[in-house]
Amino acid sequence: MYSLPTAPKTIGGVLDDIFKLYAAVLPVCWPIALTRGLLIVIPSVFLALQLGSDPTTIMAGFTSPVFWICYVALIIISVVFSIAVLVRALDVAEGRDGSFAAAISRGFVLFPRTFLASFLYGLAVGFGMVLLVVPGLYLLVSLCLSGVIIVAEDIPALDSLSRSRALIKGDWWRTAAVLSIALIVAYLLLICVGVVAGFIGGFMGANLMVTTVVQNIVTALLNVVITPLYASTILGVYFDLKLRKEGGDLAHRVAALGQA
Repeated sequence: MYSLPTAPKTIGGVLDDIFKLYAAVLPVCWPIALTRGLLIVIPSVFLALQLGSDPTTIMAGFTSPVFWICYVALIIISVVFSIAVLVRALDVAEGRDGSFAAAISRGFVLFPRTFLASFLYGLAVGFGMVLLVVPGLYLLVSLCLSGVIIVAEDIPALDSLSRSRALIKGDWWRTAAVLSIALIVAYLLLICVGVVAGFIGGFMGANLMVTTVVQNIVTALLNVVITPLYASTILGVYFDLKLRKEGGDLAHRVAALGQA
């Protein structure tokens, strides 16, 4: 059973809290994660079939309005539903009631800020990678909490990036270690899903449409597991760093929840 931490823990303790939170979050978040995955299937399959693998067709596709409509739809669906999963995960962690509809509504409200923060995050990391890789890796971890901070603290995009860096400052290696372990778990799941999708596609034939549809449906099902895992991991890291930097404030909130 998960309860908000009241004191900083070791890396093992943080990971234990993350998996406890995941066990509590998964039954609540899977409908949002599944809906996200299934909605993404439609534009993803359409784009894959339209573009194919021929370079000429791919270049022509980039000039098509339909391509860009599908691409924008993918971004909106992915970001809004990812925010919604974080919203519901935060509800569970802090013992609040919530709903599917309220989480999706919150996702649309926070979409502009989250999209801007994600864009700036990607830009900073990409530029850092060009500068001998190391700065990019540093920023990759240092700014990774911007999304959850927007959800939890309702602050602007630029402030969320600064806030993430301030929380992780001095705990970069610790944060990187926790995130790496979660990433390894997710990667192993992806490998298993890739094998299954390849087997099903091979069994049903080499038809491009069949293979594409199967791969996207399997990926949608994987989202049911991966998206709540990501939300639990990033929340676990956020709670831990909040305690390390602002322990008294979070301890007070936990005590207040216990008295409610």
